[in-house]
Amino acid sequence: HVDGAYGGALILSSHKSRLKGVERAHSISVDFHKLFYQTISCGALLVNDKSNFKFLLHHADYLNREHDELPNLVDKSIATTKRFDALKVFMTMQNVGPKALGDMYDHLLAQTLEVADMIRTNDQFELLAEPSLSTVLFRATHETADLDELNKALRLEALTRGIAVLGETIVDGKTALKFTILNPCLTTA
Repeated sequence: HVDGAYGGALILSSHKSRLKGVERAHSISVDFHKLFYQTISCGALLVNDKSNFKFLLHHADYLNREHDELPNLVDKSIATTKRFDALKVFMTMQNVGPKALGDMYDHLLAQTLEVADMIRTNDQFELLAEPSLSTVLFRATHETADLDELNKALRLEALTRGIAVLGETIVDGKTALKFTILNPCLTTA
């Protein structure tokens, strides 16, 4: 399976070579409401064999946050039927075009590297991985604090103050933060 939920959009960018081999996958998922800038919900699961639908049952910590104090909006919906969401993608391709979308992704990737550099050079934070798409994975550091609790508190504080919406995940058993850049108009100050 290839989780192309938002990385699949690289196919339109100058970084499409990073998707080499995707054609060998048994299934590919794409969330068009992410880097294709569509309204929720708009996604696709492409499979080469109907038995591959079993992958829909996979548990991912970042999507199943039982301990979180914030409401989980991912699974809240009253939709019981499907709309013609493919029309949204078609109209975007017709009106914005694959080239402009690809340019947006290239810009996002460049901005992500700048943010990663800011974190790398700030001794109050630790960059946990080099970004591969538009998400920066990091955690706050402190000599004496419980770092898991500090990072959870930082996430809530950033949200309640309107500073940033940070995701939370677990890396090597430790709480980590995710800053995902999705706005193609973003610039660093």
